[in-house]
Amino acid sequence: GCPGYIPIRSGQQLEGWLTISPGRWTTEQEDALQLLAALMGLTRHTIRPTEDEAAIRRRQLRAELAQLQDTRSLDVLLAQIDQIVSRLLGGINLMISLRYQQSGWVEMAYLSLRGRRIDRKIFWDERAGLTGCILQHLEPLYTDNYAEECWHRGVQPLYLISDIQWQAWMGVPLCEGEYAYGVMSGYSDDPLLTFTPLQRDLLLILAEEAARPIRNAQLLRLAEEQARQMQALTHITRVITSSLDPQRVPALIIEQAQELFNAEEGSLLLLDQATGELVFSYASGPAGHQLLGQRLPSGAGVAGYVATSGESAVVNNARNDGRFYSAPDGDTGFLTRSMVAVPLRGLDGIKGVIEILNRRDNAPFTEEDRVLLESIADHAMIALDNASRFSQIDQTLARRAQDLDRSNDRLRRILRISNALRVERSREDLLYAIAQSVAESAGFHSAVIVLVQQNDMGEPYLQRVAAAGPIADNFSQLRETRAPLARLLSILRPEFRRSTSTYLIDRRFS
Repeated sequence: GCPGYIPIRSGQQLEGWLTISPGRWTTEQEDALQLLAALMGLTRHTIRPTEDEAAIRRRQLRAELAQLQDTRSLDVLLAQIDQIVSRLLGGINLMISLRYQQSGWVEMAYLSLRGRRIDRKIFWDERAGLTGCILQHLEPLYTDNYAEECWHRGVQPLYLISDIQWQAWMGVPLCEGEYAYGVMSGYSDDPLLTFTPLQRDLLLILAEEAARPIRNAQLLRLAEEQARQMQALTHITRVITSSLDPQRVPALIIEQAQELFNAEEGSLLLLDQATGELVFSYASGPAGHQLLGQRLPSGAGVAGYVATSGESAVVNNARNDGRFYSAPDGDTGFLTRSMVAVPLRGLDGIKGVIEILNRRDNAPFTEEDRVLLESIADHAMIALDNASRFSQIDQTLARRAQDLDRSNDRLRRILRISNALRVERSREDLLYAIAQSVAESAGFHSAVIVLVQQNDMGEPYLQRVAAAGPIADNFSQLRETRAPLARLLSILRPEFRRSTSTYLIDRRFS
């Protein structure tokens, strides 16, 4: 027969029909069917508000996100997003991870736990953990067991906080076009809590809608940081070129570079051209000061590699880098985690190395840091050359001033001698006055005047006729001693000649 129909109502609103075939039933069956229809109406009334609640949350989420479009501060924006998550998603701890300076590193930009922000600087390799999977494949990822999902995908679990073990976890890429610049993820540290489809849906909407404001705020922060670095570079250049002190300039270079990179240690090593060793010449930091004067063997360590190859080096895991030389750490007790080292290039080759060690905020060194430190090194080399030239000029001027003083002194003595010689006196007195004046003006202890005489045979010989200084005490004996002129001529060798009429004879021939 034909089917029978019983209305399903929710209050006064018709929700549908209960169809029964065949359309014949007893009074008892009709009562049961009416009860069933009433229960179905009540169920429909219960289910419909849940669907409405999901739609309401989606609308609320989009409305609140629209108010964030003009937020420019990244820290403020991420805190506002966390508040939205707490209000509309509920029971989710938020983490936002962003690529660090367009490098292969990821920075924990924001992390919350039970409504409280955990303010720590943590960085990791872009391939690590489930965030690495999302950055690589650009697809959302949901799991009720973080550790099992990592094992399944063959990646090492990434627990950023030692006392927090993630259980349920979900993550969505933050994209700018086809480029994933970060990951928005939610996690639970409660093993009994899992995320509902609605929570997953809302997180996906949140990531899609917030991706542009977050990216804009991140780029603004990067631009501000680059502007700060350029201002700092200008300041450093002005500071290191303001001094011509060859000792002060290198110290200024290291101090300013260490401050710019917010580093624990900085050193300037100069190359010993004779041995190829690098000498710790200037340092900023307690460990570096202990190394001053010490030498690195030729080619040893990252600094040795830089000096030998002429190539800069960025090392973010020193213990796993084959170039790392641990002896300086052993001498000082310092623990090198990361470093950037660049060569000091002079016109005629490598002059040394500047190295910066361990950022205080644990941030990795990047290629941008390398370029910045290379720029500092170029300015530093100019400043060092200028200081060296100034020092050489200063020393030359000092020597010339000393030479001028000596010349003036000699002129005064010659003038005094000239005046003395004009006075009429005996031959012996005149010769003695000449010997004494020569000794004083030449700076020798003693002076002897020797004249060429001839013996009865007409042969020339030398006779001492006057002496001044300590040698004059024995002059009576010296006066009687005669020496052949040929002996003097034999020792007037070309290597002893200083001018057309002056010889400086080694004492062993005197």
